[in-house]
This record gives sequence, structure tokens and C-alpha cells, in this order.
Amino acid sequence: MKTYKLIGIIGILILIIGGFLPLAHLSDEVITIAPVYNNYDVAKSLWVWKDISAFAITYGLSLIVCFYLLLKNYKPGYLISASLALIAIMFIYFSVWLTSIKVAEFGNVEFKLCYAWIIFLIGFILIFFSGLKIKKN
Repeated sequence: MKTYKLIGIIGILILIIGGFLPLAHLSDEVITIAPVYNNYDVAKSLWVWKDISAFAITYGLSLIVCFYLLLKNYKPGYLISASLALIAIMFIYFSVWLTSIKVAEFGNVEFKLCYAWIIFLIGFILIFFSGLKIKKN
């Protein structure tokens, strides 16, 4: 297996694992991309998973497509699906950030971002690096 493929697979695995890591905390409850930790409805409906559900599904499916296209050495499709995953994560980040604005109205609810965003940054750097190394057919 070529080195760039291994780097791309590691990047995809990092991003898949990142979907289960906490993005932010609302008081003592966590917000994640994947609906784990019972985060369908967090902190008095300040954050609802349905707000990001379309982006979360797009994120997961585009990572699966990235994996397939990386194994097939199809550069344009790989970079497009990686870009689609990046756009989905940006919309998710924007939704979480808007939740932090909503929290400002409530004095008893505390909002704080987690370090999962650094993991997403590392994963996307690895994915795009491997995509640039794929040879054109």
C-alpha cells in the first residue's frame, strides 16, 4: 500500500472517531456529531440534534465515499467528497457556535467548546494531503 493511501486512511479514521468526540459542553451535557450521550435534546432545548442531522449524515456518508475513492485512486471525486465533508463540518461548527450565542441569554447555563476541533483540523489536513498525492490517470 502506498504511503499517501495510508495517510488518507488514517485521516479518515481520525475524522470518523472525531464524530463521537464532544464538540462542546452545555452545563454538564455534551454535544457530538453522532447522536450519542443522549444528545438529541440538550439543556432545555437550547441545542437539538435535528439542527445538524442532515449535515451529520452528509459528513458520515462523504467519509465513506472518501474511503472508497481513495482505494480506487480517483482524485477528483476524492477531493470533492473531502470538500463536502469539510463544508458539512463547517455548518456543524456554525450551528454549535450559534448555540453559544443563544446561551448568553440564560445566566445559569454554561457553554464551552472542546478540543475536538483540533482533531478535525488534523484529519482534514491528512485527507487533503493524501488527495493531492494521488496520481492522475
